Formats: sequence, structure tokens, C-alpha cells
Amino acid sequence: MQAAKRSTTVYLTNRRIDMVPPVLSSNICSLRGEEERFAVSTVWEMNPDTAEVVSVEFFKSVIKSKSAMMYSDAQQRIDDTKDQTSLTKSLRQLNALAKKLKKKRLDRGALMLASPEVRFNMESETHDPVDVEVKQAMDTHSLVEEFMLLANVTVAQKIFDSFPACKCWPCQRTRVTGDKLSRLLRRQACSENSFAVPNSVSRFRLDIAS
Repeated sequence: MQAAKRSTTVYLTNRRIDMVPPVLSSNICSLRGEEERFAVSTVWEMNPDTAEVVSVEFFKSVIKSKSAMMYSDAQQRIDDTKDQTSLTKSLRQLNALAKKLKKKRLDRGALMLASPEVRFNMESETHDPVDVEVKQAMDTHSLVEEFMLLANVTVAQKIFDSFPACKCWPCQRTRVTGDKLSRLLRRQACSENSFAVPNSVSRFRLDIAS
């Protein structure tokens, strides 16, 4: 019920309100070091040189993570050339694949919509925000992002292939002229912002999916 009402996690200056109760988001549904968790896994065999997926499997699984790390901890392992443990080597292999996956996405025309993430420093007594700092972007952020995207795309393709009756077909497109757009913008501007929209807007023509 809580997840249905919230629909998303809400981030505040000094805390977050999870979409699902903490017992789920931070425990039962969270992969924790040296603890077993039930899951449904997507497992790829990949070409290490090109990051192309050779084969993929989907199955119910029990996952026992070797370690739970912060992004900074994982990044420190990757950057430490003296660390040659098997866990760190695995992180470096994943990082190399993630960079190749990202390059291929961008080459296909993917948009980069991410914005810098900020952290608020709070006053200890009043809990008012007194300072803000930009979080450092790290390769490990992109590493997790790329494999989450790959999992989403792979599962979506599996569903698309397995349930042909439920395929999403392209919507019929209709042309909306700039004149109609101009009238809408003018009405909105007058009612809310009390400023005029230039006549030049009418020179634009937009294709909008119906």
C-alpha cells in the first residue's frame, strides 16, 4: 500500500522517504554482503573485447554477495594498482565492459540526461541546510547504471519476443502546426505568467505523437 501511494522514492535535504518500507528496501530486497537473497537473475555471456552479448539466461536464483560497498569504496579498489584480489579484478573487468557499453549507447544516439548530484550539509541543532556540495562523479556510478540499463533492455526484448500479442506498435503521427501551438502558448502565458509570446513561434512546425 505504501508503494502504491508513493509511487517513487522522495529525496529530501538530509534524508529520503523510500517507496517501499525500509524492511524491504534496505534489507529483504537489498543485496547485502555475505547474506543470501532470493532473486530473478539475468546472466549474460559477453565478448570481453566488444561488450557484445553472446548469450543470455533468465532464472530464479539465490545470490550471496561477496561484499557490500559504497561507490567510493569500489572506486578506490579499482584505482588501487596494488590491489590484485579476485574481487577487485572482477570490478575492473565490469568497469571496462561498462565503458564499452556506454560508448555504444552514445554512438547509437542515446541522450545524456544526468545532472550533477548535490549533498546538503545540515546545521547540527536546527537541521537547517547551511552548505551544499556537488558529489563527485565516479566510474562506479556509470558501471552500475550501464548494467542496470542492459538488464532492462534484455528483459524488455525477452518480453517483446515471448508475448507477440502484447507488442507495442508505433502510434499514428499527426502534424500540429505552429499556429495552433502559438495560440495555446499565448493563452497559457496570459492566464499564468502575464507575458506575451512572440509571433515568431508560429514559424515552427512540430511533429507530436497522437
